[in-house]
Amino acid sequence: MALIRHQGKPSVNKVTTNDDNFEDITENLATLQFESALTAEEKELLNLRPRSHALTAFACAQATYFVAVLSEARLIKSQLEKPKITRTNELLQESDTANTLVAGIIGCGRLGSHLAHCILSVGEVSPENIRISTRRPETLTELQEKGVICTDKNSVVAKSCDILFLCILPSQLPVLLLDIKGVIRRETLVYSFIPTYPLAKLSSLLGVLNVVHPKYHWTDDKYWDNSIDITATFKDNVLLEQMCPLSFNSKDCLIYTNETFAEQLIYAFVNMCSLMGVKCQDAIDIVNAIILDHSAKSPLTTKLELLDFTNQFSDKESVLPLFNLSSLEDRETPLTAKLRNNKYIRSRFVNKFCKVFQNYFEWKKISQFGGKILSHH
Repeated sequence: MALIRHQGKPSVNKVTTNDDNFEDITENLATLQFESALTAEEKELLNLRPRSHALTAFACAQATYFVAVLSEARLIKSQLEKPKITRTNELLQESDTANTLVAGIIGCGRLGSHLAHCILSVGEVSPENIRISTRRPETLTELQEKGVICTDKNSVVAKSCDILFLCILPSQLPVLLLDIKGVIRRETLVYSFIPTYPLAKLSSLLGVLNVVHPKYHWTDDKYWDNSIDITATFKDNVLLEQMCPLSFNSKDCLIYTNETFAEQLIYAFVNMCSLMGVKCQDAIDIVNAIILDHSAKSPLTTKLELLDFTNQFSDKESVLPLFNLSSLEDRETPLTAKLRNNKYIRSRFVNKFCKVFQNYFEWKKISQFGGKILSHH
């Protein structure tokens, strides 16, 4: 490293040595930057780096949020069966570890690996309840040491989870179908990141109704810092809000999804309640309590109602029939209009989305502070 001694005041860009009067004079040399070794054609592709980073961050944030709210719903399932507890606010006070969510990931490249770490931390899924299938499970040492189950058997993962993430390339889907079609349980929600496949076609190929698939839209003139860690982007409250499917400022970001995807997630949430045997009105109450964060301390002034989901079902003591999520992609429903036009509902959705991550970082801060206190005793 080229160093120069200063007799006077040290430079800001100094190198940490035994003598503080040194600075790195090569730090900003253009010939040592990454781009300097690229051809003109390769430099035209540099914009793909922030796009790839932004796509990974958005995908992980939205998937992790959904895992967190699904986990929250499953943890209160057993309370619904207790005759003395009937209101959702009371149900949320206790949990049942027997109903914890099991998450599966098929494909553990860049996206799958980041997603696993996000679910493990922010999503609050315990390591033994995360299953990963990849061609080379021996490369996932860090995750395995934490207790995550890693295998090269797609079918093992597909049939053992409550939510299944598909993090593969379109060219890999035909081979994957040979392994998992027919083994995915009816109760399993499939969350696909496979590009180019429309939701209806993917649902038909997999043979399941409960499939969600985010559609990403791009803006060309927005900056994205691809030098920071994926999880670190969740600490930026402005970015975090933009990552929410119902964000008021989504188009101020390089990438965004719209209210159609939020609608898919809510209908998938209701389907999961139905598959657990939750009665119709209880399911809607749980949506308001978890998705919109309704509570005694923060009550909703406007709620989602049964008629926002269907006008063909009136027996509130029965279980709602399953909604075909692929049919919602190109069809407007009362829920679509409410999510698009009701600013209050949107703001409650966005607040809960951000709260999932904020609670995690607050808990982490408290844990670290507690650890420091214990270390002094």
